[in-house]
Amino acid sequence: MIEKHGICIRVLGQLTLLPQDIQETIAEAVCFSKHNTRAVLNLCFAYSARDDICTSMREMMNGVKQGIIKQSDIDEELLEKCLFTSQCRKVDLLIRTSGEVRLSDFLLWESAYTCLAFVKVLWPEFSIWHLYAAVLHYQRNSQAVEVARQNNQVERERLQRESDHKCILEELEEQMQIKGDKSRDTSNIQSKVAQYAKIRNHRVRCFVDGLNRRRAQYFEKLTCNHSKQSSES
Repeated sequence: MIEKHGICIRVLGQLTLLPQDIQETIAEAVCFSKHNTRAVLNLCFAYSARDDICTSMREMMNGVKQGIIKQSDIDEELLEKCLFTSQCRKVDLLIRTSGEVRLSDFLLWESAYTCLAFVKVLWPEFSIWHLYAAVLHYQRNSQAVEVARQNNQVERERLQRESDHKCILEELEEQMQIKGDKSRDTSNIQSKVAQYAKIRNHRVRCFVDGLNRRRAQYFEKLTCNHSKQSSES
C-alpha cells in the first residue's frame, strides 16, 4: 500500500523510549519508504513539543562544545533545523478536535505562525464537513498569518545581520589587541561581514547535515539489526 501510493513515512519523537521491537518496526517502515516522493505521512510517536525543543537545544550545545558551530550561530532558524520536524513543510493549518482550546504540547514551536482551528467534535466524529469548515477558516485568516510570518522572517534576517556585524567587530578587536594596535581597522566592513556570513552558513550547514545523517543512521542501524535477527531465526 505504501509503495503503491508513493508515500514516504516519517516518525518523529524520542523513539529510543520505545521497546526495541517497536523501534525496529518503525525503522523498517521509514527506511522502506524514504525514497517515495508522492506524499509524506508524518507520525509523532513518543513526542512532545517541549522535549523536541530541549533536544534541539542539547544538539546545538553539543555542536558548540565540539567546535562545529559557534555560540553566535545559535538562533531561531538553527533551532528549527534541529527539531524533529525540520524535514517537514511549514504548518499552514492545525486542527484540534474535542473542543479543547489548547495544543497539549503538540507542535508548539511550529504553530507560532499557523492558522489554528478548534473543533468541538471528537476525532472519530470529525467529518468532511468539519474539514471544509476548517479550510474556510484558514482561507479567511491565511493572509494575516502570512503577513505575520513574513514580518518574522524580516526580523530574523535583521537580527542575523546585526549578529554577524557584532562578531566581525569582536574579531577585529581581538586582532587589535594581539597586534598591539590602538586603532581598529573598519575598512571594507561590509565585505568582511558578507564573508563572515558565508563562512557561518557553511559551518551551520555542516552541523545540520551531520545531525540529519546521524538521525538517518539510527534508522538504518535498527533496520540492519532487525534483518540480521530475522535471518538468524
